[in-house]
Amino acid sequence: SRNSSGDVKGQEIGIEYHRLQAFEQYLNSHSRGAQKVTLKVIPKAKNQLLTALQRGEGDMIAPGELLDVSEAKGVQASAPIIHDVPLVLVGTRGQRNVRRVEQLSGHTLSLPTGSAADEALHQVNRQLELRKLPLAKIEWVDPSLAVEDVLEMVQAGIYPMTLVEQPIAERWAKIMPKLRIERGLTLQTHGDISWFVRDNATQLRASIDDFLKGYKPSAQQDQVLAKAYKNTYKVNNPLVRNNLQRLEQLRPMLQRHADAQGMDWLDLAALAFKESKLDPAAKGSGGATGLLQITPSAAKSVGVPRLKR
Repeated sequence: SRNSSGDVKGQEIGIEYHRLQAFEQYLNSHSRGAQKVTLKVIPKAKNQLLTALQRGEGDMIAPGELLDVSEAKGVQASAPIIHDVPLVLVGTRGQRNVRRVEQLSGHTLSLPTGSAADEALHQVNRQLELRKLPLAKIEWVDPSLAVEDVLEMVQAGIYPMTLVEQPIAERWAKIMPKLRIERGLTLQTHGDISWFVRDNATQLRASIDDFLKGYKPSAQQDQVLAKAYKNTYKVNNPLVRNNLQRLEQLRPMLQRHADAQGMDWLDLAALAFKESKLDPAAKGSGGATGLLQITPSAAKSVGVPRLKR
């Protein structure tokens, strides 16, 4: 997730990336040996993090989001980085304000894979059920979309609204100006944003806790992130007239291919918007082309010898 770490024009950036850099410096300043400690960041989708840690593919997890480890064996959390993180609704400016749970009745919320909002929305639905109101619907988006991708799709009008951790919503709302945080309704999770290690990594856990106790993130951290990504997330709403026509023209094809793959066509539309802004003629680096920016090598790997341009 670019919220945690990413690369913009060769510049490493991200909230957890900078925290990990500081942790690396801490380890080297407290090391008694001559060998320098170098941390290697291995990007993983959120739903793959716990399995990767349990398999020993890494020594720790730094998700930068709420992560449910209640059913994960052999994993323990560090001291909290952010304690008791609330969830907030995020829609777009101009939508009707949501201030009460009842107003979620019948609405669809799009969530990234592994979202901490799942249980919170189930609690909302229990309340709605008691009041004999239609339930809120949960739409799980394509696993390749991270939390900031879902926020971009909300801004673009592809998804109606989502529910995310408040610190993440606040950060990305500065970058995507069409987003609106519904401050009248927050859902409590009683969850903490933390790092995670294996149960037997007691020394590493102690080092992490000692580091986090004294670590203070830079006050300019969010500003640096906003500056780096501002141009990337220029408002480009596919529901304005010209782009709505493009989306409607592509809809039959998107629906046909989505049905063939067992996908929701809106998920495929979201991927196409992310990759090419719904432009079938788009050309990218490395020979990538088309709606989903497929490279020649990727096409050959699935038996397509030549891409039509």
